[in-house]
Amino acid sequence: MRLKYVMLDNLGISGTNDGFIIFQEFEEHKSVASRYGGIKHILSAGFVSIDYNCTLNSFIAHCYGNSISLHIQSREVDSEIITHYFNMQH
Repeated sequence: MRLKYVMLDNLGISGTNDGFIIFQEFEEHKSVASRYGGIKHILSAGFVSIDYNCTLNSFIAHCYGNSISLHIQSREVDSEIITHYFNMQH
């Protein structure tokens, strides 16, 4: 199953102004965005894969693609933000 995400400007995770929501691919990005203040709070959106590297003992997130319903692209920094969050939690 592929996962989608939206990056928001108003959640304040890990000392940044960016927060994110990860959800299943059957939901539209636009539908999720509407629950969190609408498109005006969306910085980027797309798909995310999250893997665990046993050698490094860390999670690695890879954000890619775009949201058709929001007309917005993923950003390279999104992978870094999500990776950082998951590694702070374990």
